[in-house]
Amino acid sequence: MQKIKIITFFSLFIIFVLFLFFQKSSPSPQNLSITPEYQRTLQEMVLTIPQRLTSEKETLTLLNNSYRNLLLALPDYTHLVIFTHQANKELLFKFLKSLPIKNRVTYHFSNSTSLELWAQDYFEPAIQDNSTQLLLLPLTTKKVPSFNRMRKRNSVVKTLDNHLTVPFFFEGGNIMAAENELGHFVFIDFETIKKTRDLYKTFGKNLSISQVGNLIQGFFLDLKVVVLGDTTREGNFVHLDQSVLFLDNNTVVVYSVNDKPQSKASLQHKLYKKQLTSLGFKVKTLPISSIGIESSTSSLNAIVFKDSETQEKKVIFPVYPGQLNGEDEKKSPLLKDDLKGEALLAFDLFLELGYLPIPVFDGSTFKQKGSLHCISNVLR
Repeated sequence: MQKIKIITFFSLFIIFVLFLFFQKSSPSPQNLSITPEYQRTLQEMVLTIPQRLTSEKETLTLLNNSYRNLLLALPDYTHLVIFTHQANKELLFKFLKSLPIKNRVTYHFSNSTSLELWAQDYFEPAIQDNSTQLLLLPLTTKKVPSFNRMRKRNSVVKTLDNHLTVPFFFEGGNIMAAENELGHFVFIDFETIKKTRDLYKTFGKNLSISQVGNLIQGFFLDLKVVVLGDTTREGNFVHLDQSVLFLDNNTVVVYSVNDKPQSKASLQHKLYKKQLTSLGFKVKTLPISSIGIESSTSSLNAIVFKDSETQEKKVIFPVYPGQLNGEDEKKSPLLKDDLKGEALLAFDLFLELGYLPIPVFDGSTFKQKGSLHCISNVLR
């Protein structure tokens, strides 16, 4: 028994030392909180627009296919923060000139050619001491090429003030916050645990699953960290923002894969439902086909917010080819009569749950395994 106590103490001591080491001169995480997205008002949103090196035509196609419909659906008070390559400057000005949001944009131009579509994965917005906004950045390393992607992302975001590097790896699509009467939760996927373990191995530290869980919980202090999903799988990770959508009133929407009930995807979503129900959430299911899972045509990859002017609850959600009545080329935001299939089911469910659904056509981004939530990051 004494030996077990010594080992436990030693493990916790190592985690504490590592935590202090990686914080370095960063602010203390005391009183740190993540505002659930359904409580944000869409006052400010970040986009990261990559450069298409082959031609201006390709960059313009990217802007039109991936961003235009989303920008047309935003409230008329939303301020945009755009990170992009210097070479995109004139083309981006020209693109935004025709959109209502043109005068509500802050630009950050750089010479980085590593910018990606996925603004959601760059950082996680947090609040310290109930007032100061911090951008949480993942821990990375130069030692392993597979972490270079996140290191390059960090170098872009670090041009902003008030960023904090956390002592673990994450991507923003795999961190979600929600509140109910049992507390304030931070949900992560097992990929966060696995890649953090891989990262610490490069530092010569072989941390167990529970040690990494304690490390993350220790960082968030009073928030309750929960790992959603199967903790044994080694791959085939799908970010939580493709499968789960938290709303107010203790409500969360989770997919139900009905056509292949014993598939890995179906079992994973059933586990989400079981876990969230046990934590006091009211779980609503939205049917999706196994093909929908495989092709990343997720209605739940959505932007949920509370309109700051009307106080109305709204959700901007993606609609994909094959989910429209008639031609795909319809003006966004779409109307209910434009929808069919899974998009129509999503519209009706959001309406039932007290949200104004704002359907937006995505004919391109989903082909790269993401959609509206993946290409944006709502600061507040």
